[in-house]
Amino acid sequence: MTSANLALRTPFSLSFWIKPDANRVNNDAWLVGQKGDAAVAYLGPVNGHSGDSGKVSFALVNKVAGSRDIDLRVTDPAAVSTSAWTHYVITVGLNSTGAAVTGTTMMLYRNGVSVATATRNEPYYLYNNIWTIADAQGGSNNSGSLP
Repeated sequence: MTSANLALRTPFSLSFWIKPDANRVNNDAWLVGQKGDAAVAYLGPVNGHSGDSGKVSFALVNKVAGSRDIDLRVTDPAAVSTSAWTHYVITVGLNSTGAAVTGTTMMLYRNGVSVATATRNEPYYLYNNIWTIADAQGGSNNSGSLP
């Protein structure tokens, strides 16, 4: 399923529930994200984004002209449950000093508890506002960008 243009800007938050099939939990897969990999939640390493098999990660990609893509990523330290639904929330905020944006902070929550934080001293902005949700059974495949 693909959303309409959501016109999201940073800061933003993303919330989703997951209960992967026990036979597929270690098959690295997209969960929800943007075409072109601008922002993506996923299980395991996928399409150039590092991660741990069976664990949920969220990454933002810095698409600054003339520089290489650099992920700002958080990963849940615990493996995702295959026996119960798990609620994840990712919050992304811009840090500032006065009017100047000085960095980005991302926090990952599992069932209402903060489990990971990442900060980088550069701004990360959404440049694509079309989001795709992977198949509810096992996520999409690991063959590249979102369907």
